[in-house]
Parts: sequence; structure tokens; C-alpha cells
Amino acid sequence: MNSVSLIKPPKSRVLKAGKVSLSPDEEIDEHITLNREELIYILKGRATLFVEGEKICLNEKEFYYIKKDIKHKVKNESNFVTEYLYIVGLI
Repeated sequence: MNSVSLIKPPKSRVLKAGKVSLSPDEEIDEHITLNREELIYILKGRATLFVEGEKICLNEKEFYYIKKDIKHKVKNESNFVTEYLYIVGLI
């Protein structure tokens, strides 16, 4: 897993964003973005999101909005590298 921060406080008051690369079978552990909304946009490949137990498959150029205080994780279940952007905003 490789993650690069694109913007975060103090540069931005309420936004945090980054780019993540996941190799096949890699995942971002389940977490909750407390008091924050999150948008995940797939740049390359495919990703599987698990949001409150629901499995959601995203392809390149698709996005998913995650409401505040929701448990979720991101996994690459494909045979190729997946790259995505995350944008998190404080509510």
C-alpha cells in the first residue's frame, strides 16, 4: 500500500485528500471517519468497498460517497494495481 497526502490541515481548514495505491489483495483496514464525510474515486483498476457490511464494487472513473460516522474499508480484489483518491470533509 502506498498513500500520498494531497492536502490536509493546516493548508486546508476542513478538507483532507490523498491518493492510495493498492496491490492485489491489499486493503485499507476497516475504520470510521468520525464527524467526516468521505468520497472515494477510482482512478485506475477496481476496488471493493465494504460499507456497514454491504459489498460495493467500483470500477475506474466511478465514485462512492460515505456518510459521516460510517464503518468502511477498501480492498483490491483484482489481479492488478488499484489507485484511488479519497477526499474527506469535516462536518
